[in-house]
Amino acid sequence: MSAAILIFKYLNRRYKKYQAEKNGQPYSELDDEDLQPLYDETLPDGSRIPPPTAEEINFLQRNGLGNGLDWKNWRKYFTREYYTFKKLLSVFFGLIGLTLLILSVVYNSKILQWLAPIGEKWRALPGGWLIPIAILIVLSYPPLFGQEVICTVCGVVWGTGLGFAIAAAGTVVGEIIEFFVFRLACRGRSGKFEEKSLVWGLLARITRTGGFTIVLMARLSFLPSHFTTIVFAMAGTNFWKFLVALIVSLIQPFTYVYLGAVAIQKAEHKEDNTSQTVSTLTTVASVIIGLAAMLYINVKANKAKPDFITERRLARRAEAFESRAGSPGPSRSITPFQGTRPSSPTLSGGPYQAPKGAESQYSYASFDTV
Repeated sequence: MSAAILIFKYLNRRYKKYQAEKNGQPYSELDDEDLQPLYDETLPDGSRIPPPTAEEINFLQRNGLGNGLDWKNWRKYFTREYYTFKKLLSVFFGLIGLTLLILSVVYNSKILQWLAPIGEKWRALPGGWLIPIAILIVLSYPPLFGQEVICTVCGVVWGTGLGFAIAAAGTVVGEIIEFFVFRLACRGRSGKFEEKSLVWGLLARITRTGGFTIVLMARLSFLPSHFTTIVFAMAGTNFWKFLVALIVSLIQPFTYVYLGAVAIQKAEHKEDNTSQTVSTLTTVASVIIGLAAMLYINVKANKAKPDFITERRLARRAEAFESRAGSPGPSRSITPFQGTRPSSPTLSGGPYQAPKGAESQYSYASFDTV
């Protein structure tokens, strides 16, 4: 329902803008008015703060956590400056993943015929079911991936029931181990990660304020489980909340297990119409749940983003005072941002453009309080 409302609002704005341009009338985007206070360099109490950086301005103008392609600024993808070494690596691995996905769809039957004998050897071994569990545990750690393939193999070899039990055991144990490893080893570095990455910092913020619902939605969404588990661990998420969300989100590995079981039946010509229908419904339901969860995360992120960016600016001001005077700077606490509506900054046709040089117009050391 919320997705339909957002789409309706977006189309309604596009129509109003079209009518205004057609009649030669001025058109003002509400999103631009909402974002205007975020570029002000004077707080209501008269104190000055640094302007947002170019990265923060771009983050404000994108929807939610900024996932996916930035369609409004698509030209940047055709500039040499955009492709840093890190982005080139992301593109490279993304293309590899897309290629493997296409090949798995095109050569589905041949892949299953190749995997079936391997799975049969596993099943013939005493305790062979421990092999996929061990693999799933290892694949829980970044940057490794491929849990979906192992879950599918479980469905091919052991069927839906036992296959899901094996996949669930490997997933739960692997995620729990990853959770505690990063909580015990890296929790002290959480602040550095949140300061360095806008996406990490914003997700950690809404995780702390959103409670169990955010944890569950993040697990059900299309966000990589590697990433979310580490964020939860380092952000101080309660373990039992994480565990319950993890168990509920096992619907995702179940989808792959069931698809594997149906696929091997099809390859052996044992599939019936009911199995095909259930397979289709399972896939559609999994996609819808993932989209709805991702939408929920982005809505919460849009609401928290103004305060989040302002806090980062206040932190830079405090650091400037400390480095200049060698004493603690002004407080970093803020009054929650009050906009006309907590909507997505990218649902407007033209995001607010900050004044030229906003990110470098002033030196941080020059900001004083009144």
